Amino acid sequence: MVATLTTSAGATPALFDYKSLDGDSANYAFINRFSDSRVFNCYKNGKVVFKMGVGVPFKGETGQEIAAQYLKKYGTPFNWNHSHDYIALSIGIETAKGYQPVYASAGKPFFDSNESAKYMVVELLNGKKAEFTRFGPIPDFPFNTKKKLKPFFYYQEAGEPKYECGAIDQPD
Repeated sequence: MVATLTTSAGATPALFDYKSLDGDSANYAFINRFSDSRVFNCYKNGKVVFKMGVGVPFKGETGQEIAAQYLKKYGTPFNWNHSHDYIALSIGIETAKGYQPVYASAGKPFFDSNESAKYMVVELLNGKKAEFTRFGPIPDFPFNTKKKLKPFFYYQEAGEPKYECGAIDQPD
């Protein structure tokens, strides 16, 4: 399936579901563009503003939230056998009381071509549209040096500011 979605910058790149890119899951297409890190710090003016988890939806606390959003939007239960078609996002902030979740949601993502491999957009079940655009090289694991923790992609929700994001410290 080829789809064309309008990005916030006004460009109209050709976008594809992961199956059209010969991938075995949406998560695999994400990894090819943005690394196999599952957790990222997102910055504004050099300061961490929020943390973001990215991956396949799973049955757990955030999975219950995603399933409820799916039921509300489509009037039918979420089919966990097809979770590989989705990307789940969990956004949270650090407070004096520790990590506080802001939201969790999921959606079927669309990607640029495998030749470019720098872009993903996903319309989440909670109504938000999220864009990821890689501007730097993907760091190699382990994510444990200052250079490997530098931001290398932009994250933006429609109508919101753009943030620079990079992997969190993840030693061996």
